[in-house]
Amino acid sequence: MFLRSGFKQMKHLSLLWLCFSPLIAYAEPQKLQWIQLGGRGGTYTLPVVASQPLEKISPTVERIIFVQHGAKRNADDYFRTMDSVVQPDQHTLVIAPAFLTKTDEQGKGNTGPRWTASSWMKGLIPSVDGQGPGTFQVYHDIIHRLQMQHPHAFRQIIFAGHSGGGQFVQRFAVLNQIDEQLRSQGTDVRYLVANPSSYLYTSPVRPVLQKDGSFALAKPDLASVNCPDWNQYKYGLQQIPGSDIADSDDISKRYLSRQVTYLLGELDTDPQHPLLDKHCAAELQGAYRLARGLGYSAFLQQLAQQTRMVGAYSSGHRLIVIPRTGHDQKKMFSARCVAAILQDRPATENCTADETPAAQNGD
Repeated sequence: MFLRSGFKQMKHLSLLWLCFSPLIAYAEPQKLQWIQLGGRGGTYTLPVVASQPLEKISPTVERIIFVQHGAKRNADDYFRTMDSVVQPDQHTLVIAPAFLTKTDEQGKGNTGPRWTASSWMKGLIPSVDGQGPGTFQVYHDIIHRLQMQHPHAFRQIIFAGHSGGGQFVQRFAVLNQIDEQLRSQGTDVRYLVANPSSYLYTSPVRPVLQKDGSFALAKPDLASVNCPDWNQYKYGLQQIPGSDIADSDDISKRYLSRQVTYLLGELDTDPQHPLLDKHCAAELQGAYRLARGLGYSAFLQQLAQQTRMVGAYSSGHRLIVIPRTGHDQKKMFSARCVAAILQDRPATENCTADETPAAQNGD
């Protein structure tokens, strides 16, 4: 059986983080796997829920869909959502990695590396017990393992995440080192970023909502906002752990050339949502998730103009607002326009309201 997390609160650096103590969940035993990853520098084990045994996937697999859990770390729930939407067969593999924290029980095979309740979302911070790398590297290792046993390049890989998982996927989309390599092999690489609490900005500006509903982009007035770390990672490019990023323009251009779809719930507008990032650096991005996502879209439009990549932005990055939907991964991924992307079918720019279930507040 898989471990789901229960609820407890803790405060970290004036930010309310939510942690979860383990409870029994309901992943099918054959779907839950502990896989060995890494190489000469050291190996580690990681729990995943997947539609095929990762020890030996079918040679007919053409597409891989990664779906990343949120703050509750309920990978089994996310897998079931994606499994019901995609209905994977021998050509499509669905994988839901599970990142353990210090609150998870030890023993019974649960000996993999641990991250903190927030560090796994950042991707670049090694595990707290020294047994594993940052979670971005975990994704690299899973892909490498699958490539080693596969006779041909995969036709498509999709990275999807909601809420905390959306934070992870958005930062992974900006910073990973494998996108261009996969595309050079003929693999179509896509990212679905759904309802994250915050975004990684590659330029020191933030959106300011105007009276007409538009956004102006400007550096925050730090004389009136007490937030000295507003542009540090995970919100900006300053002080990125283990990174030698030298040119934000190069990072911006590379990011704009990648295929990223932003999914926002029309009703994800609660500024007091218990899982909303309330750090001052997140608050500078907007009052709630919908506003933060719309502001980030405005930022990308400006960034594309500044870097003369308007065409790349319009074709590679797009925003879809899901009508009548709040903070709920099941409703977001099962909306028809999103399901079309996940099922490798042509998708419309927006979902109509009658195609979308009523809003919920699940994670």
